[in-house]
Amino acid sequence: MERKSLLILHCYGVYHRGDFYTEHPETTDVYRVQLQKSFDLLNNGSYDVLIISGGYTKPQVEKSEARGMVDWAENLGLLRRKKDAVILLEEYAKDSLENLLFSMCRFFQFFGKFPYSVASCTWRFNAERFQIFARKLLLPRYEVIAVGTQPDEEKIARKWAEFAERDPFYVKQLDSRKKYLARDPWKKQHPYGQINENFRLFFEKIAEIKEGKGDVEKAQFLLPWKNP
Repeated sequence: MERKSLLILHCYGVYHRGDFYTEHPETTDVYRVQLQKSFDLLNNGSYDVLIISGGYTKPQVEKSEARGMVDWAENLGLLRRKKDAVILLEEYAKDSLENLLFSMCRFFQFFGKFPYSVASCTWRFNAERFQIFARKLLLPRYEVIAVGTQPDEEKIARKWAEFAERDPFYVKQLDSRKKYLARDPWKKQHPYGQINENFRLFFEKIAEIKEGKGDVEKAQFLLPWKNP
């Protein structure tokens, strides 16, 4: 069976008709470079599959972040891709952990198997935090493609890494949980628990964790790619 490598482009806003709706509009150019880098890596054969991940997070327009990035890519002339390269949209994630988790689900939904390796295109300050998420989710051969820097990013990286280690689902971080819940203005429900019984049991456990009744380490035993 052919082994496929997955690259995830993490979205941070919704592009629509020339506007980019995001919490930090001053960083829009970085998101454009991340988009271009992801397509470059797909087209040069570094990865077999690109999943663009981001949900319907903005009240200004009923459109997913993932769909917006495809529209932006088309406007930038990036949609030409090499033969056999696959681009998929994951349109339900509301935060970085869900980008990773839901992209694995989306990959299986399309291919009926899991990727051989996983990489993320994101900010450099996210690298340590994402490695923690990847360890908790047992992602195979994970790496971060770092694009974009921020002032004081070592301090930012350390803060978010500590949060990722202690409370990845924002059960205890009330401010972060409030922001997470605000990213669902259109009340879209992801379909991944319906893929099969393994996925259903896993997402039932995740729901318990979000209610403060469990922890991520226990959920590892139910990860669909751990027990395919």
